[in-house]
Amino acid sequence: MISSRRLRVWAILAGLGIALWLASTGHAEGNVADEVRHDLDGLRGFTVPKDPKMIAAMNQRMDATWKFAKAHANEALPIIAEELQRALAAPAKDSFFIMDTAFLLCSEHRKGAEELGVAALQAIDPNADIIRANWQELFELAMKVGASGVEARRYLAAVDRLYFSNEKGIEMFRVPHYVLLNGEELRLMVFGVAGDAAAVYLAEQLADRPGDRPKLLELLGAVGGEEQVPAVNAVLTKAKDFETVTRCVGMLMRVGGPAGRAAVLAVDPKSMDRASRDYMEKIRRSVEGVSVKQIAKELEEVAEGQPNDATLQHLLDEMERNDGVDDKTPPAAVLRSGLPTDALLAQMKRIRARSFRRMASHVFEDLPITNLLINGLQFRRAAEQAGK
Repeated sequence: MISSRRLRVWAILAGLGIALWLASTGHAEGNVADEVRHDLDGLRGFTVPKDPKMIAAMNQRMDATWKFAKAHANEALPIIAEELQRALAAPAKDSFFIMDTAFLLCSEHRKGAEELGVAALQAIDPNADIIRANWQELFELAMKVGASGVEARRYLAAVDRLYFSNEKGIEMFRVPHYVLLNGEELRLMVFGVAGDAAAVYLAEQLADRPGDRPKLLELLGAVGGEEQVPAVNAVLTKAKDFETVTRCVGMLMRVGGPAGRAAVLAVDPKSMDRASRDYMEKIRRSVEGVSVKQIAKELEEVAEGQPNDATLQHLLDEMERNDGVDDKTPPAAVLRSGLPTDALLAQMKRIRARSFRRMASHVFEDLPITNLLINGLQFRRAAEQAGK
């Protein structure tokens, strides 16, 4: 059903038979530019095939097509970029052609590929059958573009359109793991990989999208920080229902730092429904007890130890290079180190964003610890500022 290389379902060119199309795309000796344009024409107008044999044949043929393009990259990639630009400018958008050519250019690190990738994400129809049949490739394209940081605002608006209301998941194999991600997890990854820019974008959406607030608040609870507290607090102070109240409090207490704690403690629950009033009363004492000391104690339960500052910095740098993978750093040691708090906080946020690049379920196992560290560092910064 899927290609062994890119794990995608190819489809036959609409209106042509498989034998005719395969025969017409052989790579004879000749002009590379002509060959590339000829092959690109074979990518246009795809629809989803029903015959498994046709899918297998197309997988083989298309792998050969891209292999040829990569083997002649200096000549082929500029032509592919040019054809992608033409497709993006066309009144009728060919979603598969746009997605696949953008994915190739980003995979080959073609200069300017990420800008074209953003434009591709803006143009692709997520409801087209051919795109839904190639949902993994769309996801991998989005992650490549998001990780680049290029045109973050346009990228975030594009993945918002593609993924926010879409619950379709994916199954894939990423060595050495089989990965199954649901729609909620895909949504978190495509936003989370963009880092601080995603938190800013999501917080801005809260005011104008009341129906989307549950999802927005869940995302902010995973990728936000103290900077987003005012936007979440503005929702909490007017919230009357249990779902909104609990999601706001969850975000404020997970990643909101001292400002988040203060916002929760300042809420007057009298106008809320009974369940929300009972909830706010129940959590008040535990909210009051949150501090650097309490967070450090919680992190000690994960692992103990206190490497010196130079060793700790080396471990954090290695963690960042490895997209968050780490089994050597005692989390509480970060809070207790003598390293500058602002630098630690910025690095932990970078590590959080980079961890999503792994595109595996293990990211969600590491995320709570990373966010607890980020929150603890925000409390540590406030304590340092208060002591000045």
